[in-house]
Amino acid sequence: MMNPSKTRKLLLTHGQFATIPAEEYERLVKNKYFFSGRKVWRSRDGGHGTVSLGQDLMSPPKGSSVVPIDGDMFNFRKENLIICTNSFKRQHGKSPNSPKTSKFRGVCWHKRLKKWRATIHKNGKSFWLGLFDTEEEAAKAYDAKARELFGEFAYQNFNNPVRPQKVLKLRPAPRRPHRLHSCSTSKFKGVSFCNRRKNWRAYIYYYGQFFHLGYFSTATEAAIAYDKKAKELFGESFYLNFPEDKIPRTGSIANSVPVD
Repeated sequence: MMNPSKTRKLLLTHGQFATIPAEEYERLVKNKYFFSGRKVWRSRDGGHGTVSLGQDLMSPPKGSSVVPIDGDMFNFRKENLIICTNSFKRQHGKSPNSPKTSKFRGVCWHKRLKKWRATIHKNGKSFWLGLFDTEEEAAKAYDAKARELFGEFAYQNFNNPVRPQKVLKLRPAPRRPHRLHSCSTSKFKGVSFCNRRKNWRAYIYYYGQFFHLGYFSTATEAAIAYDKKAKELFGESFYLNFPEDKIPRTGSIANSVPVD
């Protein structure tokens, strides 16, 4: 079994990070990558058009796209990326057909005929696949036609080779936070020393709201509290003071309390 490649975190907009191969970091960090909620991209050299992070890593031919196999829009390890046609990307990225009467893609309930209907679309053309007694049979008919139209990596209701890409709904950018008073800074993000209490304070901002996470005896304990809340609010790809495999052992961590 091939060992996973070494990786580094590449800073994106909206406080997100993409996981990329370590050997590509020095080349890619020179660019400013934007996160739009659906993809990671930069402006093309010269200012005309855009280039995705996947394109920078894999250099696909014209008319092709790069998608993550596991559906994680921040996981740009090369072993997790495949080059595919643009029609393939659209098939895996769109929502199931409407009306949403079935848990399967390409399947819906036909009220008048009391049957499950299977359909599929490609390049603006609709393919009628028939009526079925069960939605599972209709879903299997969809899968067979999808393999015929889109190839081996076509979206499948059963044993799908690629997970649908997640879409993160972005909120408006936060207003500039108020300054913290009587506190000196720490080497950890979201941690400062409160001179009045003589303790380390942990805090985090989330789209204009300030969360006070508590006071701690050491900066390390406060940093761990920050990491825990950051993962809850922003997900695993957000900046953390400690990677999962390097979290130091400490005492109990206080629960976060939002402060107006």
